[in-house]
Amino acid sequence: MAGPDLYTLSFVVMIVLLVIGFVANELVRPVAARHHEPQPAPEAAPEPKEATR
Repeated sequence: MAGPDLYTLSFVVMIVLLVIGFVANELVRPVAARHHEPQPAPEAAPEPKEATR
């Protein structure tokens, strides 16, 4: 292989990797809610302190 044949091989490899990536991306599923970390309860806003002079 020489010259233009190397470009053909490179393009075939890139297309195969692109297809593998697309298929892998489609196989990804959302994480089940039971695996999520619990949300902390929102804390009440602290009372503003008066400025001292």
